[in-house]
Amino acid sequence: IFERMGKTAATTGQLLSWDLEEVDRDCAKGPSADPKSCAVRVEVGSCSTPVTQGDLYDEAAVTKNPWDCVSYTSLVAERIVKARGHGLPAYTGVGSPMALGQVIKVYDYHGVPMACAEITLFEE
Repeated sequence: IFERMGKTAATTGQLLSWDLEEVDRDCAKGPSADPKSCAVRVEVGSCSTPVTQGDLYDEAAVTKNPWDCVSYTSLVAERIVKARGHGLPAYTGVGSPMALGQVIKVYDYHGVPMACAEITLFEE
């Protein structure tokens, strides 16, 4: 789900796509004011600890946390709550190789983590 973008640190980041099932049905109305509401974020740390070391981005290269703008809206289809996103940019100031070994977390409407996975290389 990651690709390197940009020629400068401020325009380098990740291009995100997802196809999620069993997400929070409350996210059908969109995220709340909580920055982690219905969010998809890349974080520094592991899934085995409840708290990570924070979101993956270079504070010197970008002025605001880019993950505050990445969220999903759920859709109920055939009794399954789904969410899809394709080609959503997150200008993190960090190249994709730095995302390897970190985690991607999906949050519910209240900003509580509901899924976590380690980022690894995809090999066909």
